[in-house]
Amino acid sequence: MNKKLQFKNLLIISSFSVYLMTIFLIQNSTLNLVHSLANFAQIIKSGYIILSLLFILLFNKYSVKQIVVLATIVIPLFVTRVIVGVSPLLDLMIVITGLKCLSLKKILNTFFVTQAISFILILSLFFLSVIPDRVVIRDGIVRSSLGFWHPNTVGMMLLSLFMLSTFSEKKMTKLLFKIGVFNIISIIFYGLTNSRTSFFLILVVSCLTLLQYFFKNRNFLFINSRWFIPIIFIILFVVSYVSSILYLHGNSLIIKLSILLSNRISIGSRFINEYRLTFFGQQVEYSSLNYSVQEVVGFQYKVLDNVYLKYLLNYGAFSIGLLSLYLYRISKTLNNYYLKYWNIYLLIFLIFGLMEQSVFNVSTNFLLLFGVILLNNKDNEEFLG
Repeated sequence: MNKKLQFKNLLIISSFSVYLMTIFLIQNSTLNLVHSLANFAQIIKSGYIILSLLFILLFNKYSVKQIVVLATIVIPLFVTRVIVGVSPLLDLMIVITGLKCLSLKKILNTFFVTQAISFILILSLFFLSVIPDRVVIRDGIVRSSLGFWHPNTVGMMLLSLFMLSTFSEKKMTKLLFKIGVFNIISIIFYGLTNSRTSFFLILVVSCLTLLQYFFKNRNFLFINSRWFIPIIFIILFVVSYVSSILYLHGNSLIIKLSILLSNRISIGSRFINEYRLTFFGQQVEYSSLNYSVQEVVGFQYKVLDNVYLKYLLNYGAFSIGLLSLYLYRISKTLNNYYLKYWNIYLLIFLIFGLMEQSVFNVSTNFLLLFGVILLNNKDNEEFLG
């Protein structure tokens, strides 16, 4: 590798690391309550997007087909950004294209290291009383955030670290050790944060990973299918929308289910009732109670946690269709070995999306970064089918 190429890769990976560290450390913790730090995080985020655009123009080479495809994707997403003020998918496309010359393995290693450092730092700052707690009350139960932005943020980051550490682990002893350690940590954090979803999903990931390891020579249809993730995505999208409509029509079963899910269906139905469906998206007003204490009581907690409804209402039908196509293209490109892990792990994020609105953000879901293999075949032959 010549010095010019080394410098280029170092510049790209360094800026990517700074971007991730800033997002993980500030926006995922109560440091975000400090106005100056919150603004700093936004500046870094915007600056990284601009840097990525420069990388796209100055460092990368493209085929005619890639240029046509990128233009077809970016132009409608830019329209969404103009209308809504933000487009997570446009940011994702810019980040992925800016990382085009790096291997996926190097990208995932950077993601894991920066997230692990941030996770430890946030806990350390909290227990040293440098940053405050953010308490959430659910059904009379007090939930601690341990210095993270929300009690669910702890579990979400732990789930991500767990998946990254076990992804394609080939040694049985190391795999069992990692599963044991992360499940013990998950149990401890569950007692403090009462984050039921992440606790359950870490357990599910553990079971599915072990099944995949022990039965790796067996062909399970749902694990091996390249249509599995796109179909599950569409099913969960339809279920989210239909359940909200049924709630609006007073379906007793859906009303009971909503209560079990901390009134999430009722909240989603209120947004469905208030906003019309659009192609490019629209501005949606979100609100919640104060920064310190929140209560999930009826309709008072107005935060749209369901990512499928958020994308449909806020970012429009085009974003839903594009995201589905993007997931399919990655599934189609991966080889059989990595496809199994992709299907298992992304399934967990898709389920999480019913209760967490940020699972399709690049800083939350590392699996979205797999799109780099669609642009760079040379450095990612290990992953290609």
